[in-house]
Amino acid sequence: MHGDLKAAAESIRRAKCVEDVFGELTGSTEEQRTQLAVVLHPDRYPDRSEQVLANEVFQKLNSARSEAERKVDQGIYGDRRPTGATPAPSSEPTTVTVRGHKYELDQPFASGDIADLYLTSQDRRQLVLKVARGSQDNDLMQSEASILKSLYPSTAKDERYYRYLVRLEDSFLLRGSRGSDRRVNVLPYLGGYVTLQQVMDAYPDGLDFRDVAWMAKRLLAALGFVHREGFLHGCLNPSHILVHPIRHGAKLVDWCYAVAHPTALDRVKAMSPRYSDYCAPEVLQKLPLCPGTDLYSAAACLVALLGGNPATGALPECVPEPVRNFLRSCLLTSPARRPDDAWDLHDELDEVLRRLVGRPTYRPLAMPGMA
Repeated sequence: MHGDLKAAAESIRRAKCVEDVFGELTGSTEEQRTQLAVVLHPDRYPDRSEQVLANEVFQKLNSARSEAERKVDQGIYGDRRPTGATPAPSSEPTTVTVRGHKYELDQPFASGDIADLYLTSQDRRQLVLKVARGSQDNDLMQSEASILKSLYPSTAKDERYYRYLVRLEDSFLLRGSRGSDRRVNVLPYLGGYVTLQQVMDAYPDGLDFRDVAWMAKRLLAALGFVHREGFLHGCLNPSHILVHPIRHGAKLVDWCYAVAHPTALDRVKAMSPRYSDYCAPEVLQKLPLCPGTDLYSAAACLVALLGGNPATGALPECVPEPVRNFLRSCLLTSPARRPDDAWDLHDELDEVLRRLVGRPTYRPLAMPGMA
């Protein structure tokens, strides 16, 4: 088995694109995504020396799978475009100097729907360069920069709520090899944080509701602050919510689709087909948005964390009925019937948990590959 594990690790290191990792996929989009769901899990390797290597393989496979699923959803799997999920020659300049700041670029460590993420350092600080994949998405990247400047200004000091956000460090245009400019947003590197998607990948059968509780409370507190400031995230899904398994921190990221001071004319600017199950009905129908839009998506994420189906709201039998009722209320089809105040929901969840488990206790969340 160890030989197979070493061979898998070496194969991933040599791969130049996700197609090198997963090979040819056949069938419908759903069948292709099902084929991608088979990964090596560290729990299969009880020996400590094997676990270290298995953790490395597992993390790289998860990253590669996310990129492969994105390409499957967009119908471009098989184009063999090098990505950051596996080693590949970089098309970016190795050094970028902007307004006296020098950013060193290596390989991207993650890829989203419209941008690639590069790890860099400046003044002994680790930063992330979020680079638009094409100039056609510069407007979304510019929107994110503008909203973050408003939502988390450089003078912000109150960590009660700003701790749930990321501060924009810089934003500039990068001239590409073909003469097209692409927007780059510079953000702090969130060491130790994982996305809810990574948590779900590590726990495919779902978490105990007591583990989900602290994530839910922080998510509602974050949305309560954001909504009070007059913003809607608009495209909340498991890749946009980060949590720290040990410190129990939480962050909302990717504000490219957010809406400031929404009116009846505003619609979500774009959405990822991969995460359509997490979208409120008004998003899919291109209807006006409201705070309940974000609360619907938040509840769908919590359903998935509990091992349920975000598309239907169905939950495992082990989830207590009060928790089921709480989440069902957020998943009502009609925005008018759905809760629209995240702070009220936060207090309601506190009461539900108090009745179920009493005083909260600290529960560390074990994640593969993390100490």
